Amino acid sequence: MFVLKNELEKRYPELLDINKEFIKNGNNDFLILENREFKNQKQMTFDIGPGIPWDKNIYNPFPKLKLTNIEIADCTFSNCKVISLFAIRSGVSVKNLLLDNVKCSDVLTISTGALLDNLVIKGKAGLWIKPDSYAKTEFEKIEYNRHISNWISNEQEKIDCMLNILELDSDDVEILGIPIHKIAYNPERYLPIYSEWNDIIDWNSSRVSPLLKICIKRLKTFDVPYGLISIPSKKHKHYFQEMEGFNYLKEVGLIE
Repeated sequence: MFVLKNELEKRYPELLDINKEFIKNGNNDFLILENREFKNQKQMTFDIGPGIPWDKNIYNPFPKLKLTNIEIADCTFSNCKVISLFAIRSGVSVKNLLLDNVKCSDVLTISTGALLDNLVIKGKAGLWIKPDSYAKTEFEKIEYNRHISNWISNEQEKIDCMLNILELDSDDVEILGIPIHKIAYNPERYLPIYSEWNDIIDWNSSRVSPLLKICIKRLKTFDVPYGLISIPSKKHKHYFQEMEGFNYLKEVGLIE
């Protein structure tokens, strides 16, 4: 359930709002959080962005959106609890960020419009990385998303590893749109999926589980060519149903 920030502040007097930890760098349009370590924070809010990337010496190209340049660099969050939504939104630059056993009310949500450079996630939290949704009639936001897409395309070529989930052990991971070769992951725990599978899979087959169907079809919905999802552990409540879907993918030659 969504709770307004002022209500959270009343309920949790020791609430740490991570947005208030950012400092202004140069002018009001450039905010940065760097070289910080947060441990055992049990009352946090962590909803960052959206932001907009541009040279701090150049004017904001979309002033009506009232956005700032936002960067997180060389920070660690360990054994922290976010009491509401965890979100890193579009236009935020993330470099050398460690999330170690960070928990929240749902899953860790990150936009593919955030530029990730060595984001490391450890623990058992759920993770959903996806493109932003927006109405196609919203001109400013269409232009904003085009600007973000160009930025991501240009910058990610310079990055070796955008995301490291080698020590993330979760049955609830869905990553859409980040190049697979720029993700460090355990292939026994996570499976690459591809949009082209939508034209190969027999969706009428009862062997394709509802969850697997949703994840693969969502690639087409968000117009991205690839993704990465959890391979269910034996603790998963629908383990046998989900594994039947993975066995089907093997039989039709989509995975080994």
